[in-house]
Amino acid sequence: MTHFFHFSNAFLAKISTFPTFSGVIIAVIAAIKTTFIMKKILVSALFVLFSLTALCQEPPVVEPQIDSLLERPEAVSVPPKFMRGGGDRFSNWVTRHLVYPKDAKDDRIEGIVYLSFTVDVDGSVKDVKVIKGVCESLDAEAVRVVSSSPKWECGTIDGKPVAVTYTHPIYFLLTR
Repeated sequence: MTHFFHFSNAFLAKISTFPTFSGVIIAVIAAIKTTFIMKKILVSALFVLFSLTALCQEPPVVEPQIDSLLERPEAVSVPPKFMRGGGDRFSNWVTRHLVYPKDAKDDRIEGIVYLSFTVDVDGSVKDVKVIKGVCESLDAEAVRVVSSSPKWECGTIDGKPVAVTYTHPIYFLLTR
């Protein structure tokens, strides 16, 4: 019976001192004979080892899905209305009331701050949170403006008032 690889005992002893994955594989290959069953065991063992290394990797970072729609629009019969209008009217109101922070203007920082907020059953805006920010001063200004929003007409389900959570972008753009 022949061996799959022929290594000297000195070579195998030297490899076994290396704590690397490839050193372990070479030592396993050198120890296994070329019988059909042993080849299957080797292939299965290598498959398991490579599968385990894939499982040990960190999962990819997933950005939150961000849009300006209701979180569950199908659940709300009548969505909240801002000043008897929709999201465009609210966006225009926000744009008119934004004050560009001086430090961000001086550093020419631009971007989009994504906020989450809830229009409560009484029409007030509450629980304003930054989902994805740009910098501290732009984030704070976006929260300030949305928090100071006038009351909305609340949303309803089957005629009953409900609180509705929105995700909304706030654009900070400097003129050139």
